[in-house]
Amino acid sequence: MDKKIIVVNRTSSHCNLKDFCSFSAHNEEDFLEVTKWANSEGYDIVIDVKYNKQQLKFELTYGQFEAIKQCIKTINKS
Repeated sequence: MDKKIIVVNRTSSHCNLKDFCSFSAHNEEDFLEVTKWANSEGYDIVIDVKYNKQQLKFELTYGQFEAIKQCIKTINKS
């Protein structure tokens, strides 16, 4: 029986949070990174904030991500 192993490159993007968040403005090391799953069905998200030694890591399917975007859009219309 052959065991197949597949090597993939995952697409990711990252940014310095000081450019987007006033709470991170004092720290050059705070960042956000989003990595697309190899199967293209979701994202891994890391938010790293040095000030309070906080690192959030979570995974969202594409559908969950779309639901969050719609909820935010709805709140902003109110």
